[in-house]
Amino acid sequence: MVRHFLKVAIRNIYKKGLFSVLNIAGLSIGISAFLVIVLYVFQETSFEKGFERWEDTYRIEEHFVSMGEVAWTTPNLQFFLNEIPEIEAYSRLAVDFGMEVIKDDALFKTDQTVWTDNSFFNVFDYKIIAGNPDAPLMGPGSMVITRNMAERLFGRTDVVGEQIEIKKNGVFLVAAVVENPLIKSHLDFDLLVHRQDAEAFDANGWYNIGGYTYAKLANGTSQEVFNQKLRDLNERNLYPNAFLPVTDMSFEEWQEHDNRISFMSKPISRIYLDSNLQFEIGAGGDKQTLVTLSIIALFILVIASINFMNLTTARSSGRTKEIGMRKVLGSRRWGLIIQFLSESLLITLIATIIAAGLTEVIIFQVNQQFGDAIGLSLLKYPSLLINIGIGVVLLGVISGLYPAFYLSSAKVIPLLKGMKLARVLNLNLAKGLRNGLVMVQFTLSTALIIATLFIQDQLTFLKNKDVGFDQEQVLVITNANELGNDKLAFKNELLQVPGIQSASYAQRVPGDHFNGVQSIMLDANNTLVMSTFTNDLDYYNTLGLEMSAGDWFSPDLVKTDSNIVVNEAAINSIGLEDPVGKTIGNYYTIVGVVKDFNYGSYKEPIGPAFFNYSETKGNRMVVRLDTKEMPIEEINQVWQKFAADAMDTHWLERNFEELLVKEDQMGSAVTIFTVLAIVVSCFGLFGLAAFTADQRLQEFGIRKVLGASVVDIVRVFSYDFMRVIGIAFLISIPLSIWGVNQWLQGFADRISLSVGVFILAGILAIGIAFATILFQSIKTGRLNPVDTIKNE
Repeated sequence: MVRHFLKVAIRNIYKKGLFSVLNIAGLSIGISAFLVIVLYVFQETSFEKGFERWEDTYRIEEHFVSMGEVAWTTPNLQFFLNEIPEIEAYSRLAVDFGMEVIKDDALFKTDQTVWTDNSFFNVFDYKIIAGNPDAPLMGPGSMVITRNMAERLFGRTDVVGEQIEIKKNGVFLVAAVVENPLIKSHLDFDLLVHRQDAEAFDANGWYNIGGYTYAKLANGTSQEVFNQKLRDLNERNLYPNAFLPVTDMSFEEWQEHDNRISFMSKPISRIYLDSNLQFEIGAGGDKQTLVTLSIIALFILVIASINFMNLTTARSSGRTKEIGMRKVLGSRRWGLIIQFLSESLLITLIATIIAAGLTEVIIFQVNQQFGDAIGLSLLKYPSLLINIGIGVVLLGVISGLYPAFYLSSAKVIPLLKGMKLARVLNLNLAKGLRNGLVMVQFTLSTALIIATLFIQDQLTFLKNKDVGFDQEQVLVITNANELGNDKLAFKNELLQVPGIQSASYAQRVPGDHFNGVQSIMLDANNTLVMSTFTNDLDYYNTLGLEMSAGDWFSPDLVKTDSNIVVNEAAINSIGLEDPVGKTIGNYYTIVGVVKDFNYGSYKEPIGPAFFNYSETKGNRMVVRLDTKEMPIEEINQVWQKFAADAMDTHWLERNFEELLVKEDQMGSAVTIFTVLAIVVSCFGLFGLAAFTADQRLQEFGIRKVLGASVVDIVRVFSYDFMRVIGIAFLISIPLSIWGVNQWLQGFADRISLSVGVFILAGILAIGIAFATILFQSIKTGRLNPVDTIKNE
């Protein structure tokens, strides 16, 4: 029986070549786009879930006086965690980025290096593929590396006992190799190095922070219980020795004060998407992007399913005698339903197989373009194939259910006479349903078009936004600390190079993700946390900053380190009028106010900033070049006189380009998937136009006999479709307004919604739809009425 159903299904798919191609192509594109997005969303929402006990693992965080909540903790905390019996294991670690390793005189740059000890593996169960699984690290001077790093450095994985030099840190012995985990973690490392110096308890160290603390709890321990235990630990050990801002303050009162120290926990599964504290390990994910892409994935799948239903129904006009004959020969309605569902499932299966191949190709291309943006694939995570198999059955049944019941309900005798289904069945309901499905398709497609246009407008706005300083022709030397004591000599000689206007040493430059802060106690109850800029006298001119009050640093104003410059956001936060000359924090005197400029994320408002002076403390140098000359080689020659290592540089503009990398990627993804959604919708519209033309051949033949021209036929043929598309456009407007507004809320500076974008989107949607049916309508209008009328 099954074999018979499959045989008939294959024969019918083959006979209806064009419709079958449209059906399979549209479904394949829709499913592949859906799978790509699902894999990416799954990857982004599954961080840390590769660890066996991830539900019981937490990062301990700290509210550190006026700085607020930070991802770091005081080193002292680890010496008291054994007071909490619910903790099964804990680990302390520090993280470095972009470290350089030397192997056989070749220089390699790593992404992430973790400094810790063997306690790390008591909390995080990375798979050891070489080395001692019980104690992978062998003490100071040893390291663990990943499979990928071993193959990159040595071309093999049996590297236990080999040596690797970390630049400026010495030579380390490879003690173990771990597998690169399939499920990502914010802790994924290239090198895991044993701490060279053990941390020691310091009675005054409660007010020092640095490093990350993780704990694995006993099964069943709730976060609320753990947080209370951390609070009790604080009250026993820290509070009695704490420097309290107000004397005679109880522990409970202190824990409500801004200048408190308190500890809290966060499940590691929430760090990547839900944590944005100071000193985070790397950039987290963007929930807003995931929601946007998930909606798009659902839209595309719905559009592809609607296509399938419409095209399957459209094919029915050629199967009238087959259905009638089957009923005469005894086929029951359920038999016909099973037959049609079998065809639906077969087409869905074929489309899914093609989609799986397309998915791998798309993921490969995405990773080539964006560098391992999607680490998962169907080949790497085959357990997903089970879910895909279930999805195939559900999609095939749901998409084929209406056509199956619709086709199997036709009466026998009219079918045997060759009468078309339009005459046999009451197609008013069917026509209304098809038009409704087309309306849903183009509502979703038009909403995506509108969203794409607004996303591109927002990105263009941000790229062209005035950042408050002149970032063009500014070169950043990121490793200026290599100059050591020769910083002033290098700068003086550099300024003699033609084409260099100015140069400045600084601890940070705009957009470089530096997260240094300064906390100033304004009074007993109020503090202000500000981003810190440590720089020399020339920073102002080199970046082209502007003053709104007072003066920038000058030789007279740097004789004391109590003189500072702040930005307008700081003045607004403090609420000072005529701030120049005022003292804050009982020490710092404001000598100038800089106009606000972007120095961090585009998604957050410009925060308070604090500038202090140092002639050579900065480990970066910014160099402004003459726009007519680009003396990069001359700069490098001067550098080689004072430093042994190569100069590491980039243009300042790159910092702001990198701030928008994820937004650019999302904009590109939305654009690509919108195009795919439109293509799939057009497949369905083209097939439906062919079906409609077939149903109305006699009508158009009579119209031509009565004098209608091709243009008249095209207009009449297109009217119903254009009306449906027009209604879809009107419905898409409030849907897209809501969605775009939700997305724009993530930006401190954003565009306003303009009518022009909606008009353009409407023109595009209607134009694409009309172009899709134009061929079919012209073809119908040019048919010979003699052939169409006698056909009945």
